[in-house]
Amino acid sequence: MTITDDQLPELPDLHGVLDLVFRVLAREDGYVDSGPNWVRFLSADAYLDVEEKLGNSTSLSISAYLLDRDGVTVTEAEVLEWVSKQPHPVLGVLSVGRDEHDDGSVTARPLIRFEIRHDSIVPDFIDSVVLPFADAWENGGVAEVPAVGDLFPYRVEPATDAPRNAWLLMASEASYPTPEELAEMWDDGVAGIFDTEWTAPKNGEFGDLVLVYFVAPRKAAHFVARMALRPFWESGLEVNADATVDPHQWWVYLTPLVEIEPIAYKELQQAHNGDLPLRGRSGHYLPSKTIAALTFKAVRPEQQAEVDRIVQIPVGMAELPDKADTTFEEWKAIPGGLLPLEASVSEHVVWPLARLLDAAPYLSTAQMLDGTLGPIVTPEYRVPSGFVDFVFDYGGPPAPALAVEVKLTLLRPASGVWSDSPDFRQLRRYMDDLDVPGLLVDAQRLLLVRPGADGPFAEIVRSNATWGDIALIRDLMLEGCRRKSNERPSRPSRPTRRVFNRG
Repeated sequence: MTITDDQLPELPDLHGVLDLVFRVLAREDGYVDSGPNWVRFLSADAYLDVEEKLGNSTSLSISAYLLDRDGVTVTEAEVLEWVSKQPHPVLGVLSVGRDEHDDGSVTARPLIRFEIRHDSIVPDFIDSVVLPFADAWENGGVAEVPAVGDLFPYRVEPATDAPRNAWLLMASEASYPTPEELAEMWDDGVAGIFDTEWTAPKNGEFGDLVLVYFVAPRKAAHFVARMALRPFWESGLEVNADATVDPHQWWVYLTPLVEIEPIAYKELQQAHNGDLPLRGRSGHYLPSKTIAALTFKAVRPEQQAEVDRIVQIPVGMAELPDKADTTFEEWKAIPGGLLPLEASVSEHVVWPLARLLDAAPYLSTAQMLDGTLGPIVTPEYRVPSGFVDFVFDYGGPPAPALAVEVKLTLLRPASGVWSDSPDFRQLRRYMDDLDVPGLLVDAQRLLLVRPGADGPFAEIVRSNATWGDIALIRDLMLEGCRRKSNERPSRPSRPTRRVFNRG
């Protein structure tokens, strides 16, 4: 049953896909609870716990507890027997879930857990995963599972493509996984569920290669995996370590750890030009030549194919280009691992961007910016509320047209509400001071914000950027210029030039 606006109970604000899933799938009076990035409710067939995973606004983690059979009391043994007869879900894992009540009693129910990429029709896909088992549970039969081919657009696949970076993640003996834990990770990974959390570098990227290194007494890398999401900031997770560790950490979800023959520190050091200091937080960047110089052998021969699939040479460029001559393709290919500081992002992302704004190959002479008018890049521009990292000026006389704030990694709001992000609020203050549009830039992404907006209207992943994306930033700057002058900037010799034309 679809809930209409006049039937909705009083809810905290749900945003985006969570709001969509709830409105489409919740039954009347089905709301149970919700938080910044999750919602729990009853659908026609199940109790659904839907969470937008931290670190990726396009991935959902879903637990669907099938509802009781009408008028039938079922024991845990009966649930287990029914589960054992079922086929694998089209995505995820079917198991016995346990619902703990306030009085201490426990009810066993069939549980389907799965993770998906989401889009506008994700409620239909959730329904297609759950419904066959709900029908079978209701009548005591065996589920008829839809074709596997239908799941491809929704399954999270971190290791399909070559990584852009490689990292050495740190660990101590307390976090060394048991054989049982490794087996559970493997089963979940096969089903497309990635729940292994590890402390990570803030500038890591989805799909990055990781080697998990254990300090003394092992002093070796023992596992390989991929980043299943981009890293996220969290202070409420406990770090499993031999010594007390600050809980304020960047974390990442990993694909299942695959055990390899140990790669000792001296071997890693030699492959890393003889210099590999391991001080500081987890996440030491390993260039592609380091990975190419190492040998990765699975402890279990049957997992060698998986090791080979995970361990690919990173495709991001190995060295930073000269910022004065950076081409568009080079600008896109700079991996986050080569940008360890905000200053690196400024130098190798923002400064080259200013030149690229007037370099689109499809711009006609009439569409090109007048080089005598800008863009003029001014760093550390003073405003009433502080200093903007950059302003882009354009016009005669020059005037701020675009506020640019730089971060190594943007702190995204867990709530999905951009005003909860301190980074976004900072940019908005500077935009309001100057009355111009804004650009929020980190090692991987550029967020475009119009004056007075509650959030970005566009997000550009730099590695996937097109000339059309550059034109979008160019137009945003020109909108800021027109906002200041109430007329389009133009050369005196070309008073009718249409600067907003993209060709």
